[in-house]
Amino acid sequence: MQGRPVGGQYFLQEYQLAGGQAAGQYANGHLAAVEHTFGRGRTLLIGTFPGGAYDRNHAPETREFFGSLLAWAGIKPQVQSSDAKVKARLHRGAGGTYLWVVNPTRTTRTVKISLPSAFQRATELWQESITQRGWRHGDDDR
Repeated sequence: MQGRPVGGQYFLQEYQLAGGQAAGQYANGHLAAVEHTFGRGRTLLIGTFPGGAYDRNHAPETREFFGSLLAWAGIKPQVQSSDAKVKARLHRGAGGTYLWVVNPTRTTRTVKISLPSAFQRATELWQESITQRGWRHGDDDR
C-alpha cells in the first residue's frame, strides 16, 4: 500500500472501484485498498488486517506503514521516542499533562523523547527530581 508491501491477516476482501482511487493491491493484482475523499473528510479502506500481520512477524514495512498513516492524515505526533522499543505517551486530564515513558525491554536504553515546544519544564514523579528540556536525568535546579 502507498508504494510499499504491507502484510495482512485474518481476512481478505477485494474491492471494485465505485468512487475513490486505488491505494493498494494484493499479490494477485486485485484491489486491496481504496482511498476516498468527501468534502473535508478522508478515508482509507483496507481489505485485510495489517495489525494482525504485524503482531505475528513485526515486519519493518508494516511498522513503517502504520507510521505513515499519521502523515497521510495530516497529523503530527505530539511525542516521539528515538527508540521504537521505548514507548512514550502524553496523557492530558483534569490533573494536568503527564508524559509516560516505558521501557518494556530488559535492558537499559538511552533514548531521546521529543515533545512540542510548549513544554519547557517537567517534574519527574518517579524519583521526584525536576527535569527541563535538554537536561539529563539527575540534573536538578532545586
